[in-house]
Amino acid sequence: MFSASTSGGHRNIYEAVDGSPYVGRTHGHTYVATGFSGDGLPFSVIAARLLSESTMDRPSAEADIFSPKRMKPIAGAKKLVQENMDVAAHMIADRLTAAQSSSLADTAPGEGRLVQLGMRKLADYRSPEGELSVLSATCTHLKCIVYWNQAESSWDCPCHGRRFDVRGQPIEGPPVTPLARMANPSDTQS
Repeated sequence: MFSASTSGGHRNIYEAVDGSPYVGRTHGHTYVATGFSGDGLPFSVIAARLLSESTMDRPSAEADIFSPKRMKPIAGAKKLVQENMDVAAHMIADRLTAAQSSSLADTAPGEGRLVQLGMRKLADYRSPEGELSVLSATCTHLKCIVYWNQAESSWDCPCHGRRFDVRGQPIEGPPVTPLARMANPSDTQS
């Protein structure tokens, strides 16, 4: 069970519910090293040592502290419910909040914005050269509305930390499906 949060409005941080990373064998020949909570540099050194020892079946004093088998779904249920309530709140609020514009022409070069055309919210980006990219603003994972992250020049989903590049291709996060591309802005009328 993980918590995904943003730090500084643009960086996704994945953290185990109890705050310690999961490092070790999950089952068979499957090993994980995840949930470093933004502290990948020090934890990656620990993870490398633990994974090395685990693959050679050597006991380690720290193995139990970081074991992915320590995950207790019931103990993390409260946080899981809270995070999913946050997702539900985003799903509702995103649809009730007005878009930044009702015209594709309003987007300046190098800028991304949400545009409302008819009943659709669109993710509109204009390259520094003036080329317009129009995408569905609906995330392909849980259908929350993405927002423009100016610092990273990406479309970010507030529900589970999914990020897409200016062409709608996945950068990181749960889904692998890109944002729907609108080939012709006139196709976006509902």
